[in-house]
Amino acid sequence: HNIDWGMWDNAASNNWVVVEPSVEGRVRVIAGDYFADVLPSNLADLSGSFAYGTTIASAFLGGGSNGAIDALIASMQVNFDTGMISNGNLQIQTGNQNWDIDFEGALSAGSVMLDAISGALSNDIEILSDQLSTSLNGVFTGNQAEVFLGGFDIFDATNPDNQVQGLFTIER
Repeated sequence: HNIDWGMWDNAASNNWVVVEPSVEGRVRVIAGDYFADVLPSNLADLSGSFAYGTTIASAFLGGGSNGAIDALIASMQVNFDTGMISNGNLQIQTGNQNWDIDFEGALSAGSVMLDAISGALSNDIEILSDQLSTSLNGVFTGNQAEVFLGGFDIFDATNPDNQVQGLFTIER
């Protein structure tokens, strides 16, 4: 789906997920140290309700205080008629840290607004924190919005040394 992504050197204090115009009709998704340029879908022409989730074609890029991302699973339900996003979940594993975020959101003027509704950071033994500062956002790409490119930037509010950030794709 013609997504170009990579890593850049951004100070941790400047991290939040941002979607902004790029060049030639493309948009840039910035998530901490990671960015992607993508041609967005025209959401005004879409209708119906679809489940998006991790597939064999999904990809991710990112890392955090506990190393590179080892695994990422994501899913959400999108209703293009109402503009609502529900049943969102993002699970990220870095070393022995597991991040689990539930989210919901809405489509607004062609963009995607996501809000975390709960989340937890755990290790292999216990929950380390349920006080997470989460920034999520993204954009749909493809003629029929077949792919969602999402960005995340998550900090443990009780111990800011625990953090993870990156980009991922999920398909319908």
